[in-house]
Amino acid sequence: MLNLLPQFAGKEHIIWDWNGTLLDDVDFCIEIIAAMLADHGLPSLDKNRYLKRFRFPIVDYYEELGFRYDLVPFAALSKHFITTYKAGMETRTQLYAGVRDILEELAKRGVACSMLSANHEGDLLKLLEKHRLRDYFVYVYGLGDHHAVSKLERGKQLMQAIAHDPDKVLLVGDTDHDLEVGTAMGIDVLLLSGGHQCDERLRSLHPRVAKRS
Repeated sequence: MLNLLPQFAGKEHIIWDWNGTLLDDVDFCIEIIAAMLADHGLPSLDKNRYLKRFRFPIVDYYEELGFRYDLVPFAALSKHFITTYKAGMETRTQLYAGVRDILEELAKRGVACSMLSANHEGDLLKLLEKHRLRDYFVYVYGLGDHHAVSKLERGKQLMQAIAHDPDKVLLVGDTDHDLEVGTAMGIDVLLLSGGHQCDERLRSLHPRVAKRS
């Protein structure tokens, strides 16, 4: 990921997304949602279809996949996904190659980092501690529940805490929601391919899309 360093020129604070940006959990998420679809007799989901369709808010994404909330409430589906994810996240997810290297290099250069995620904040902090990454981040902002609705409000709160000139802040993520949030926050956005949405989809939305290596 050190190849991304030129993208950070002139920035004093980098805001990172977690899932699909620093943590590679894509295949595991596909496996869980595919099993859920099969359990409900819905059309299967391969990786190509997932990368083209995944989006926030999750409640709308599930509905587009065919889940009927009059039969099974979204809260129950969300709980099943999160329970399955938590049970396997320590063995089925891993950091993308080079994550620690780039965070270490940014720290050496005096560039601050924070995290903004649609993940539950308590779970996020535990994962950062597990991967020994917590000390690289000034602020860690997640959501207060597991429904992954939107991180826009938390993003606005994070910008107030950072107190940097928006021109000096960059958000790095892997989805159109990261682009939406960064734009609303008034900061530049860099999208990374190889996460939860396909390269073609990202490039149709934004000129700044990069690969990790």
